[in-house]
Amino acid sequence: MTHDKPQDDAPATPSQEELRKQVDEDREELGETIEALAAKTDIKARAQERTAAAKQQAAEKIALVRTQAAEKTAQVKNQAAETATQVKNQAAETATQVKNQAAETATQVKTQVLANRTPLLAVGGAALTLLLLLRWRRHR
Repeated sequence: MTHDKPQDDAPATPSQEELRKQVDEDREELGETIEALAAKTDIKARAQERTAAAKQQAAEKIALVRTQAAEKTAQVKNQAAETATQVKNQAAETATQVKNQAAETATQVKTQVLANRTPLLAVGGAALTLLLLLRWRRHR
């Protein structure tokens, strides 16, 4: 059995000041613990914190999406401008080719007409004669 006798190796009894300091520290720790427990049980405040966090995340995502949309818009705009330039150049090249082909065809037709003047003059003369005959018959 043990008795409540002081032992030689037991620490000395703390002074009143040390005890007050220990009590103050214990009160401070207890106050922090109570505040932490109160914060956990304050559902409204926790919900507001979660709402604020969700709003912040949404705002960040919106900003990110806006930035990405602006980048994509600029990229598409540049691609459209490049495509328009390519189409314009192709159209100009095609127009030049058509113009050259038309000029070449006109030159060929002119050359053929000049080379074959006799049949053309004969057809023209026959048509003129026919018109004159028809006119003469009407006045008769």
